[in-house]
Amino acid sequence: MLSFVHSSGLGASGGCAFQNELANSSVAGAQDPVRCGVQLHYQRKFNEIGQTAFVGEWDQVDSATTSGDTAKAYAFSIQQSIDAAAMEIWGKYSHFELDRDGSDLDDIDVISVGTRLKF
Repeated sequence: MLSFVHSSGLGASGGCAFQNELANSSVAGAQDPVRCGVQLHYQRKFNEIGQTAFVGEWDQVDSATTSGDTAKAYAFSIQQSIDAAAMEIWGKYSHFELDRDGSDLDDIDVISVGTRLKF
């Protein structure tokens, strides 16, 4: 995993992981899973309320549970800090899909909102 944040507010993270255990297990047809992900973000104080952050994410996992599976996910979020209240509010849209041979699985879309108080 590698991450950086520039003084302009732009930042990125990314990396891949490989698990070298399943192919040697007793699970028939198991393969070693590979996962890669990227996150891009931009943070800036647009007003006196506090800092605003925009985040885009993408992940892909191959052969995590079943050989030949490909799971993909992407998400977009916005987070607003409210400095005077020591609070953050956020909203996020996520999309998940799984491609499995011989299966017709529906994609999943999730919209979530939340808040965090610091005390």
